[in-house]
Amino acid sequence: MNNLLKLLGLGILLMMTGCATTGAATSDTGATNPAPAESTTAGVPIFQATDINGETFDLSAHIGSEVVFISFWATWCEPCKTEMPLIQQLHDDYGSKGLKVLSVSLDGPDTVSGVEPYIQTQGYTFQVVVDEDTSIAQAINPRTVAPFTVILAKDGQVAKTIEGFQLSESEHIIATVKDLLGLGG
Repeated sequence: MNNLLKLLGLGILLMMTGCATTGAATSDTGATNPAPAESTTAGVPIFQATDINGETFDLSAHIGSEVVFISFWATWCEPCKTEMPLIQQLHDDYGSKGLKVLSVSLDGPDTVSGVEPYIQTQGYTFQVVVDEDTSIAQAINPRTVAPFTVILAKDGQVAKTIEGFQLSESEHIIATVKDLLGLGG
């Protein structure tokens, strides 16, 4: 019985801090990054993907003009669902000020059918693509951790990566976005 309680507690802890991760870990990068390779943006490959509405997302169309917020998530990941209102808030508050929000679902064949209904039911309006074969994730988020966020500065350099999500980090994430947009921290 005692072991069962320990396992239950561990499961709850993992759900609260991140799916397939040990917690939120952030990394601020910038000037110390090497020059981007021809097909990448400081380690983030330029990619195109079709979203759940049939529209194309092309990362290269946003480099040079917008800060890009890319969030990897899945319908089965509770911390991901906890992060989604913040992503919507960023989209609502800063989308018209130079922020492009892209949500990349890591749902596979067993759960992919739930992505579009979940997004619609929740009323989320940011762009969502499904990375069912994890090709985008493998290039940007090789461990395919969810939630995982990459924030690109307007010049395409990786400004911040965030592994996992904790609600207490929301204000710091907002401040990072505002700073990159030149709106103050």
